[in-house]
Amino acid sequence: MSGTVTDETGTPLAGANIVEKGTTNGVTADFDGNYSIDLSDENATLIVSYIGYTTKEVEVGGQTAVNVELAESATGLDEVVVIGYGTQKKVSLTSAVASVDGEDLKKRTVTKIEQSLQGNVSGLTVQDLGGAPGTSRMNMRIRGITTLSGNNEPLVIIDGVEQPLTNINPNDIETLSVLKDASSTAIYGSRASNGVILVTTKRGKEGKVNVYLNSYYGFQKSNNNPVHMGVEDYMRMQNIAWTNSSGSPIYSEEYIQEYVSATDRIKYPLPNNWFETLFKTAPQTNTSVTISGGTDKMKSLLSVRYFDEEGIIPNSSANTTDVRFNSDFQIHPKIKISSNFNYRYIHSANPINVDRVINGMLQNSQWIVPRYPDGTYGVSSDGQSPLVRADLDGTDDKYQNYFLGNLKGEWEIVNGLKFSVQYGISTTIDKQKRYSNKYEIFAYNDPSKRLVNKPINTLYEDRDDNRETTLNTLLNYSKTFGNHDMNILAGYSEIDHDESTLYASRQNFYSNDIQSISQGANDATKDNNGVDLEWRLRSYFGRLNYSFKDRYLFEANIRYDGSSRFASGNEYSTFPSFAAGWRLSEEGFWSGLKETVSEFKLRGSYGKSGNQAVDPYSYLAAYDLRSYSFGENAVQGYKQTLLSNKDITWETTTQTDIGMDLTMLKNKISLTVDYYHKETEDILLEVPVPATLGLLSTARNTGKVDNKGWEFALGLRNNFGDFKVDTNFNFSVNNNEVIDLAGTGPYIRGGNESRFITKEGLPINSWWGYKTDGYFQTQEEIANYPTIISNAQPGDVKFLDNNDDGVINPDDMVFLGESFPRYNFGASLNFTYKPFTLNMLFQGAAGFNSRLGGALAEMGIWGGFTHEVTRDYWTPENPNARFPRPLKFDLRNIIMADRDLLNGNYLRLKNIQLEYRLPKSLIDVLEIQSASVYVATTNLFTISELNDFNIDPEEEVARRAERYPQTAITTLGVNINF
Repeated sequence: MSGTVTDETGTPLAGANIVEKGTTNGVTADFDGNYSIDLSDENATLIVSYIGYTTKEVEVGGQTAVNVELAESATGLDEVVVIGYGTQKKVSLTSAVASVDGEDLKKRTVTKIEQSLQGNVSGLTVQDLGGAPGTSRMNMRIRGITTLSGNNEPLVIIDGVEQPLTNINPNDIETLSVLKDASSTAIYGSRASNGVILVTTKRGKEGKVNVYLNSYYGFQKSNNNPVHMGVEDYMRMQNIAWTNSSGSPIYSEEYIQEYVSATDRIKYPLPNNWFETLFKTAPQTNTSVTISGGTDKMKSLLSVRYFDEEGIIPNSSANTTDVRFNSDFQIHPKIKISSNFNYRYIHSANPINVDRVINGMLQNSQWIVPRYPDGTYGVSSDGQSPLVRADLDGTDDKYQNYFLGNLKGEWEIVNGLKFSVQYGISTTIDKQKRYSNKYEIFAYNDPSKRLVNKPINTLYEDRDDNRETTLNTLLNYSKTFGNHDMNILAGYSEIDHDESTLYASRQNFYSNDIQSISQGANDATKDNNGVDLEWRLRSYFGRLNYSFKDRYLFEANIRYDGSSRFASGNEYSTFPSFAAGWRLSEEGFWSGLKETVSEFKLRGSYGKSGNQAVDPYSYLAAYDLRSYSFGENAVQGYKQTLLSNKDITWETTTQTDIGMDLTMLKNKISLTVDYYHKETEDILLEVPVPATLGLLSTARNTGKVDNKGWEFALGLRNNFGDFKVDTNFNFSVNNNEVIDLAGTGPYIRGGNESRFITKEGLPINSWWGYKTDGYFQTQEEIANYPTIISNAQPGDVKFLDNNDDGVINPDDMVFLGESFPRYNFGASLNFTYKPFTLNMLFQGAAGFNSRLGGALAEMGIWGGFTHEVTRDYWTPENPNARFPRPLKFDLRNIIMADRDLLNGNYLRLKNIQLEYRLPKSLIDVLEIQSASVYVATTNLFTISELNDFNIDPEEEVARRAERYPQTAITTLGVNINF
């Protein structure tokens, strides 16, 4: 039989699934919505489903043609959302939970799943800081920065077991939920103060064996390459700098003209062309194959992925292998056994100090020929070259092995009462070998002249073994009686973590080719060290969900956690939460509005969660092994170094949330709004102790931080014949403030170039420095105003005397702005016309400042990279310049001040993808179910003030262009469903 699957407007639903009920027989509709299926019974029942639409069962009744019309679901309100230790209908949610479908995540070509989340979830800030192949420098924050003690990353649970998000193949994700308020996170207790991310991976489904292939080839390049000042402008600027500092220029006019007109760049090298020399276009390939299928008794899925990428600098690469296998066995009508196995292997190879390579492109590397015609390396006057660092300094090889085994059993004791037990074990075995080469470099024009001599080679080896087991037991009871729906959950969880680290190093190997630790010198230069630690977490928890007439909703959670990280008497703590919701759209008085606003719900929640992320054994007095002289003999002993604190305990976050969900105009518009207030107490701080005590202070539970904010998520969708529009927008604002430091602080870190403060009344890590008022223009002005340095001259920065005491010193420093985005926003735009789909993702942040660091801020003071934008510097003829007068070896004008901060706001097209689905005529010839090809590009353009300096706005706010950058990737790929 055959037919067509459409929506309520008659638009074909390409890719709809049509399955003969009770069998593994199924097909997929083509891009015109047409299908054809051979049935085993002329009276069979068809199950027709499509993402975003209500599944429909159709009785064939001997017909040979059946057209099926599917109704669009209430924009996901009827969908099931994954929550802590269970699932819940979205329409019944009383918590702030955002859900992302795995198919939406696949629309971005990414190497890290965190990148797919950027701009997709309100309240979730994802910062992509770049990183060399095989490494990850991603920051995720849910509803701001919660603690001062270090870890602000959310808890990540994958299929019931805590795992790093980097350990999963993006193609394996079925759904991803972000739990943001205390009502949704309290069930995870002491690990949930920073929010929770729940990932459910794909599993085998009933039906014939299905093979899915996703493969792409791409190439990546640096997002931003700073442009050096032209050779003539640079030489003239240097002359002015030398004149301002020592009274005479360094280059004659004749030499400048000779240099500018030269064509022999071996004899006359450019001041800096490292970004053109080192950065290259680098390929990457990814192939992922998924095989799934099964019967009503057994279903399985096998996923295999291989990913290979080269870096954009020399000698940089990585490859990743993922294997995931899961099975579900219905061994009895009431008993189900499920298993999961995951293995990931990553090998990365990079220069031994990869970030020094990037930093070397900016520092101490002027006027160098990167490499001469005979292969000789060029170096600066102090023997430096970023190419030498990349090629000769040495190698950094990392080998990461991750294993996970997970077994789960479910028993439906009686109707509505289900017991489940899950046991998982994960093991991480990491090995790192860093080999620092010995080498020599001789002059190109005089091979007898040695320019660089590095006579000692060194091998550093690290081994890190982690083993963690997780036991979850759940008893769940669901019951509907009359207008009442109730669900009760009781659970017990236990986590055991053991970790062992071993480090060793040796020097003076016979040659750089010998890299076995035993072959280094067995003398006083060798070193070794090791760490062993363990911790345990034991938890009891429960949840009650109740609804009356599916209109009035209530939820209560409680978790009782015990952690080995705390001393006796402080191991246990309780984390409760409560939430309620009211679906006004189900009330009788709403009937007149139902056609316009089909769903309207108000909800509120209150609860507590915790943070147990303190170092194990922090409550114990720490002793260090020390050597000392006794009776003219060297002996060893132990000395207490830390003051113990047996009262150390949990950081506790209390959060209130008020939210609203609505859908309008036959589900064409959806809107979610949340307001939250999150207060974290008992934050760990280093409280000073008298120096006469002779011990270092340990942390005390004394700090307090507030986060308040708004979140908005808007969905707009409509069909215009063959043209479909599906768009989602999100915006969030978070106000962070340090409330109490218990009489300590302020805590100031950094120096002249970048300085941050954590102080009561200010956001965490605020910029701290001087206010300025342009530049001194005359000696008379200098004589009548205090200066930061005694010999100030016209063209120097005028730092303000904020306290009017006649002196410029640190007492004049003030708050200059925030270093973490206050506003985050994103937009996902999807347009479909017949076989074509265009997807665009915009993402941005605002309300924070960035500062240039190192050479980019120094204007050639030390002979480093000098950006072309700094041509607008002060001279008597250019008094209103953007930058101060040039100087040599004098940092007076780049002391941390407001003039050095740049607006960090940005809007970026993170991803654009165009997909074409192959027509049915070609699909039939190829004898496959469906296929599509696509082309995609990431980070296509950015709107930002930082573009002036060719700086990526997502880089660290204080270390711009000094570490391995984020890249832009263009890919050509194919999806085939066999």
